Amino acid sequence: MRGIICSFIFILSLFYFACKDNISNTSNENVLGGIWQLKQQSGGFIGQTIYFSDTPKYLLQISIDNKYIETRNDTITFSDSFTTYNDSTYKKQVIDFVNSKRFRMIVEQVTPDSLILWDGLMDGYTSFYIRIK
Repeated sequence: MRGIICSFIFILSLFYFACKDNISNTSNENVLGGIWQLKQQSGGFIGQTIYFSDTPKYLLQISIDNKYIETRNDTITFSDSFTTYNDSTYKKQVIDFVNSKRFRMIVEQVTPDSLILWDGLMDGYTSFYIRIK
């Protein structure tokens, strides 16, 4: 009888943690949507930092219907559909592209006003965005 009770408690705790992850994932997806302006990129093989001004203007548009569009001076430089999931390795949300062979993007931090994305590579880049819309 004691084994049955312990098993029941274990199964209930699994359901609790599974539901908890789904709730946080939904709220992050809502915050990701919008138009973001690229302000800085850091990383690469030599650890450089690149600062971006308003000209040329680099924008990232993430729509609620899972479209990811990068533009430079109103010209599309990359566009794809995506899915998101929580990665157990990074313990972060991941943007995974559907139709391209581009690296996935790991959401390092997202707030209503700022977004930090990392390409997940050891010598990769971290991009810092601010929300403009």
